[in-house]
Amino acid sequence: MAVVPGIIGSYLRVAYYGFTLEKVGRGCHIAFGTYFAHSNSTLGNKVGIGSYCVLGQADIGEGTLLASAIQILSGSRQHVRDEAGQLTDEGRSFRRISIGPRCWIGAGAIVMADLGEGVTVRPGSVVSQDVPEGATVSGNPARNFAMVIKPVS
Repeated sequence: MAVVPGIIGSYLRVAYYGFTLEKVGRGCHIAFGTYFAHSNSTLGNKVGIGSYCVLGQADIGEGTLLASAIQILSGSRQHVRDEAGQLTDEGRSFRRISIGPRCWIGAGAIVMADLGEGVTVRPGSVVSQDVPEGATVSGNPARNFAMVIKPVS
């Protein structure tokens, strides 16, 4: 279903994920090329997801909008190395990410932590720590936007 373009493709993707995810609210839109890597995710009502997003374990709140090419990882400890430097399954962990209602996540952002209600994540940002309600974050690592822009004297 990920490759059918246009509004018909969105309807098909929403219907498909309605059967495979834990919950898909009403009025959702899922654009071309987007897919969920895990089925234990939920979408609130009126969630909009742009093209080519890769989504892990996530609960996405009502009215939240995701631009294109966003990745929501299932935490930041999915891949670990042993003493010899080899990748191993030992000690790795997955985390279900919570995205609050009415958030906006800009294109190309990577999210590995929870976002409170009304959070704005600017394009290309990498969110590795939880973000409180109403904040705007930017950068790599993402920081509160008010702290990034210095006032002009």
